Amino acid sequence: VHIEDIMINLESTPKINLKATINDAIKEITNKKLGFTAIVDKQNVPKGIFTDGDLRRSLLSHFSLDTPISDVMKNSPFILNREQMAIEALKIMEREKITSFLVTDKDNSLVGSLTLQSLFKAKIL
Repeated sequence: VHIEDIMINLESTPKINLKATINDAIKEITNKKLGFTAIVDKQNVPKGIFTDGDLRRSLLSHFSLDTPISDVMKNSPFILNREQMAIEALKIMEREKITSFLVTDKDNSLVGSLTLQSLFKAKIL
């Protein structure tokens, strides 16, 4: 099974731009209900990821909600190509202890996301 066959589509994948704030991230994470948001540039290329855990750590470090997301995001999100096999994603999840990926096309443009939950639904697990 290829990732593109089971991934969460772009419309349902949380994403905000590099100029956004922690507050914008909270709204997007809340609206899309996946526990993270991608941070993309003007060309829709992923530049970072911000998770529920990152949010908790930011608040405990007393960052304000107006802090630019670029100050607190993880700069190197795990990214998979839509044509990779789902089993590869599962192996990386186990090794890296993560639960979600951003998915791109061959132009490195964000096309969706993949979560542990989507692997369960597709019966990959």
